[in-house]
Amino acid sequence: MHPHDYGLVKIAYSVDELRRILPLGRTKIYEAIKAGLLKRVKIGRRTAILATDVAAFLSALRAEGGVQ
Repeated sequence: MHPHDYGLVKIAYSVDELRRILPLGRTKIYEAIKAGLLKRVKIGRRTAILATDVAAFLSALRAEGGVQ
C-alpha cells in the first residue's frame, strides 16, 4: 500500500507524531520497533519512521488483525 492510502502526507514521522495519528501509545510504538514490526531510522539522536514503513506496518496489522 502507498502511504497516501493511509492519509500519510509527510516523508517521515517522529514517534510523537505517530502517537497523534495512530491509535497507539509511545510504549506500543517502541515495542513494535523492538519486535522488528516497525522500522526506524536514526537521524543524529532523533528517531524517525519513514511513511513507507508506517504504511507497511499498517498493512501487516490489517492482515494479522491488530496489535497485541
